Amino acid sequence: RLHSLSPIGEENAGCCLSSLAVLNANANQIKHLPSCIGERSTPYLQCLSLYQNRINTLPVDFLQGIECLVSLDLGRNRLQDGITIGRALSVAPTLRRIILSQNRLKTLPSPLILPLLQEFWLSGNDICTTENWSDNDHVYLPCLYELYLQDNCLQNIAKGSL
Repeated sequence: RLHSLSPIGEENAGCCLSSLAVLNANANQIKHLPSCIGERSTPYLQCLSLYQNRINTLPVDFLQGIECLVSLDLGRNRLQDGITIGRALSVAPTLRRIILSQNRLKTLPSPLILPLLQEFWLSGNDICTTENWSDNDHVYLPCLYELYLQDNCLQNIAKGSL
C-alpha cells in the first residue's frame, strides 16, 4: 500500500508527470500530503482521488499550480479543520466537484472562494450548523448546483448561509 505521495510534490525530487490528467490513490494509507503537488510535477492534473486514506490535514498550498483540476475526492479520510481546508481548496479555482464526505469536519469549510464549483459532498461528517457560511465575504460559490449535507449533526440552517 502507498503511504505517501512524496516525492511527487517535492521540489528537488525530479518526479515530473507533466502529462498526467488523472491520479487515483484510493484505499491506501497516505497520512500526509506534500506541499505544492502541482506546480512543477503535475500541472495538467484534472482529477485527483485520494478516497479512503488517513489524511488529517491539507497543506494550504497543496493544490497550488494545478490550473486544470476539476474534481477532487478526499472522502473517507480524517480531515477536521474547516478553515485550513477552505483555504487549501480556494487555491484551485477551477474545481467543479469536491467530495469531503465521511471525514471529521465539525464546520463547513470557510473561507471558500470557488467560482466554478457545481457539486459539493459533505455528507457523513460532524457538521452541526451552516452559520459560518452566512458571511458572504468568506464564501463565494456562485455556480454551486448540488450540496450534500446528509448524515451530519445539523441542528439548524443559519439564515443567509444557503
